[in-house]
Amino acid sequence: MLAASGADAVMIGRAALGRPWLAGALGAALACGAALVQPPRAAQKAAALEHFEALLGLFGREQGLRHARKHLSAYASHAGANEALRLALVTCENAAAAMALLALAFAGDDQEIAA
Repeated sequence: MLAASGADAVMIGRAALGRPWLAGALGAALACGAALVQPPRAAQKAAALEHFEALLGLFGREQGLRHARKHLSAYASHAGANEALRLALVTCENAAAAMALLALAFAGDDQEIAA
């Protein structure tokens, strides 16, 4: 479509929420004409945890946790976490517990979460 439309670029926007690797993956796919390849689940988990830690460092633990909630929800959704885990993650009041829940979201299994 880029060639057909003559566009110089594409806008990703909200599609990247919860998938910070999307811009790089799309760039790589466009550069070589290949299909879009998602990074391995372990790399996605590492990126999500690194992003969360950066927000905590930037804003402090309490404010960073509140600021991160929209990102945490998106990460959980894209990781395929069940609704109970996603809800526990975005309502968590403890940064360390939220970090553990975020890691669990990428574990791939549907474990029961106590709300």
